Amino acid sequence: MPRLNKLLFQDGKKRKKEHVGITGIADAPMRMLNRQSAERSTANKGQDGEGRKKQWSISTPLDRNSRRKRKYVAQLLVAGTIKSMNADEGQFVQRGALLASMDESSAISALNAAEASLEQAKDAYNRMDMLYKNASLPDIKMTEIKTKLKQAQATYDIAKKNCKDFRIASPFSGVIGKKILSAGETSVPGQPVYTLLNIDEVRIKIAVPETEISDIDPSMVATISSEAVKDMTFKGSRIEKGVEADPMSHTYDVYITVENGDHNILPGMICTVILSKESDIPQILIPVTAVHEDNDERKFVWTAKNGKAERTYISTGEVSGNKIAITKGLDEGDIIVTDGYQKISNGSKIIY
Repeated sequence: MPRLNKLLFQDGKKRKKEHVGITGIADAPMRMLNRQSAERSTANKGQDGEGRKKQWSISTPLDRNSRRKRKYVAQLLVAGTIKSMNADEGQFVQRGALLASMDESSAISALNAAEASLEQAKDAYNRMDMLYKNASLPDIKMTEIKTKLKQAQATYDIAKKNCKDFRIASPFSGVIGKKILSAGETSVPGQPVYTLLNIDEVRIKIAVPETEISDIDPSMVATISSEAVKDMTFKGSRIEKGVEADPMSHTYDVYITVENGDHNILPGMICTVILSKESDIPQILIPVTAVHEDNDERKFVWTAKNGKAERTYISTGEVSGNKIAITKGLDEGDIIVTDGYQKISNGSKIIY
């Protein structure tokens, strides 16, 4: 029977917050900025009733590069005429979806011919093998038959692969970033056809002045907002601090990872970032073994709702021993499955 745990917030005293935030917007229009314009963001320092706060203003585009693969350039591996382009820019596609195909009539003909040759070679081998076993065929002749069979098999395998190369399937679920060619155009091997973006998780790059970089700590809480996504804020799940300064601007790159499962944030948006440091933030901790990943590498847990199992997607924070912090997706009092999850699926009845 599945083992259930009821979630409670980790006990902890609230302490005084130190805010590192936004006081203004750098001189830049609401469009994608290049690196140089992003690094012209200015720093402002001031005080308020709670004490001295170090503040600066940063307006920067979302960065699409990360350790996890989230940009894919789809390329056709053979030359020919494109028969169909099945996705448009901005369209969400599932993993394995057919993106584009070429006129494969010649490839299919070559495959049929190779298959016929392979069948003929197999038949010749079977007949000659009987003679060889009866000592009615010399070794050199049998070696020649085996060689022809291997050659026919190799030709067939190449023809079969060529047929697959006439199609492009999506390697992961994502959004079409750019549609480069159209149906009817001629493609050459290695020419890009689509760019596919995985924006379930995005990274924001901010340029921090050298006088402020020592105040940045990976444990800080990042709050992100954008004029393009009104009335919504987002929490950063991970902060990475660069250690090499730009020799011209004397700034350091800091990367903030943001969970974006609803795809509200799009690459190229301008955003503002507020970094706050709190000595102790109440949080939900659950066993590491209760967290799973689906085929698209999205984290989830099994929760019990109305007596049935339900897959609930989450965002995670730091790991502490055998516990992991949950930053999004679970609330205090939620009941999760911590044991026996191998035997359940969506809608399974749970008794507790």
